[in-house]
Amino acid sequence: MTGENVLVILNQRSYNNSTIERGVKIAEAFKSKLNVLFVMDAHAEYNHTLKLALAETQVLSILNQVETYNIEEYDDVSDFYRIVNSFIDEQENEHVVFANLSDEEENKVLGQAFVDELMRSKPDVELHVVSYKKEFPKKINEYEPAAHAYLVETEGDLSLSYAKTENIFVEGHFFQDRATDFDTGVFIVSEVARSLDDIDVPVYKIVEKAAEKIELKK
Repeated sequence: MTGENVLVILNQRSYNNSTIERGVKIAEAFKSKLNVLFVMDAHAEYNHTLKLALAETQVLSILNQVETYNIEEYDDVSDFYRIVNSFIDEQENEHVVFANLSDEEENKVLGQAFVDELMRSKPDVELHVVSYKKEFPKKINEYEPAAHAYLVETEGDLSLSYAKTENIFVEGHFFQDRATDFDTGVFIVSEVARSLDDIDVPVYKIVEKAAEKIELKK
């Protein structure tokens, strides 16, 4: 590694899985470490959309072998700035990648305020903005975006299901392999870790709906 570390900043208000993939490309170009930070609104509802985003970012972080993955909660805008600035300083990040906020007027104002604040407080940091509408880059990652799913148990065997039935073994998110039209890919259980070191949730390889537990390199 030569330096110029890259920090990918994620937030549920502007979440786009393409942001990590953009960070991967920048880190590869500069031969640098890639860090991922999910800054989560402490007052937000912990709903299905947020769970899916957290699960998806953890899988992408593992598969892309990022240096660090962290989740932090913020109470207000100033707290958000404090958290981001501390991670930039502590990890010596020289590039920051984030998705712009949605077209809602409030989000536009917050998004511009974040850019202005970062440019004021960290003038040496390069900003890379990804549109929140940008589609998942098919040429970069081998999996489709996550889909909410279940593993069901039948006579001791586990299989993938998109329907909630009585014989559910576990709930989670399924990442389909882009190279096939069948239900083949990776399934991760719906549990949230605060960092890569904390991620110890079961991951399953799915081959035409049949599930087998595997270990992903962290």
